[in-house]
Amino acid sequence: MLLSMRQDPMLEYPDPIQAQSLEAWVRTAIAFGELSPAAEAHLNHIVAEGVSEVERRLLALLNDAIQAGCVRRVYPSWG
Repeated sequence: MLLSMRQDPMLEYPDPIQAQSLEAWVRTAIAFGELSPAAEAHLNHIVAEGVSEVERRLLALLNDAIQAGCVRRVYPSWG
């Protein structure tokens, strides 16, 4: 019998209800260590609508994680 274990919510993809939550997208990128082009485009869309000071700090954390190599941008391989 398989036991149903709750998954850590920090490791789940953002819920559609939270789709506008910049924090959820940043947490996901940091948790998985990857930032897909779609996620980056979605973050840019959120930023274009305007962000708070807290959200600016979250973006700074994500940028620092990318610069440090903790989060890498991933690109689909066509081939």
